[in-house]
Amino acid sequence: MSGHSKWAKLKHTKPATDEKKSRGFSRHSNLITIAAKQGGNPDPKLNPFLKEAIEKARQINMPRENIERAIKRGLGLIPGVIFEELSLEAYGPAGVALVIQIATDNKNRSIPEIRKIISDSGGSMANPGSVLWLFKEMGKIIVFETSWLEEPGVELKIIELGAEEVVKEKSEVFIFCHKDDLKKIEELLKEKGVPYEASIELVPENIIAIKNPGDKTKITKLLGNLESREDMNAIFHNADLED
Repeated sequence: MSGHSKWAKLKHTKPATDEKKSRGFSRHSNLITIAAKQGGNPDPKLNPFLKEAIEKARQINMPRENIERAIKRGLGLIPGVIFEELSLEAYGPAGVALVIQIATDNKNRSIPEIRKIISDSGGSMANPGSVLWLFKEMGKIIVFETSWLEEPGVELKIIELGAEEVVKEKSEVFIFCHKDDLKKIEELLKEKGVPYEASIELVPENIIAIKNPGDKTKITKLLGNLESREDMNAIFHNADLED
């Protein structure tokens, strides 16, 4: 169906523009290194964390040699900085809930810096779990073309595979589903040969409509300040900032 997804804009990540491609490679390289270290196995078939990280890197056309180097770094076969993933929780202006995911080589630097950004916006950091319960995990797919959805029976097939919401926008199709149904829908998209990006994301149970222009400005500025950080992976929130 056409329209606007109530969930599509509730995550902020670094844009995958050409001028930021090298930063995108760096971020995905860090995620591969972390996955290789956590799983302790260089074989994606035996290390599901690594398999997912490699698939995401390939979606942005990350070179094979970069992927292999990141795996070796995670296994300690070559020297390099080791990153760790952290999930931070906070409340922003107007009580907006935030879950902030980072990959950092120095949490003693990153956490105080993020705390200051939150504090300067009028918000505050929250205890682990006190914000996370406001969100649920869902599968999200962004398909970067729309013509395939016009084929007879395709949208119905996606729904049968588990899609809870299918939204066609100007140049993209957003698909949301239970996280356990994500791979089934991906297989269909691979058969269609369409470019897409898939992930497990946090979706708010309830969305807060931000009507006050001042609050809207503060939240937008806060998200921008967090988004610009090199260690930022994703920011999930429950604010509706649309007019």
